[in-house]
Amino acid sequence: MGPRYIETQEAERKKTPGGVAVRKLTFSRSERLRRSADFDRVYSEGKRVASPALILFLGPSPAENTRLGVSVSKRIGGAVTRNRVKRLLREAFRLNKHRLKKKYDILLVARAGVRGLNFHRVEAAVLDLFRRGGLLVERQNSPPENPPASS
Repeated sequence: MGPRYIETQEAERKKTPGGVAVRKLTFSRSERLRRSADFDRVYSEGKRVASPALILFLGPSPAENTRLGVSVSKRIGGAVTRNRVKRLLREAFRLNKHRLKKKYDILLVARAGVRGLNFHRVEAAVLDLFRRGGLLVERQNSPPENPPASS
C-alpha cells in the first residue's frame, strides 16, 4: 500500500481478514478552511502558538471535522517557494490528522524560518505546535509507563 494509507488501532485490525485495517489519508474539501470569514474568526478568536518557522492559530470549528487553513505571505519568497511551503504544510497535516482532536479550525502561518526546511523538519515543527496547542490525542492503545524500579 502507498503513503495514502495507515495502519489503525488493534481493535480495527481484527475486523479485516488479513488482520490489518487501513484508513485512507486524504485531504478533502471539507477539511479545508476556504472562506475568509473562517480565517478572520480563527485569527481574532483563536489561541496562538508560535515557533521560529510557523505560527499556529486554533479555535473551535462549527464543522464536524478538523479543518486546516494555510497562509504564506510574499515575504517568504517567490511563488515557487510559497507554493512549496503550502504543499509541505498541507502534507504534514494530511499525514497526521488522525492524531488530532475533532472540531477545530487550524490556521498555519508561515514565517521566514520555514524557508529551506525539508519535509521532516516542517512536519516536526507542525507536530510540535499541535502538541503545544493541545490538539494531539493520546494513543488509546499505548502501554502504561512503568515507574523506575527503586533499589
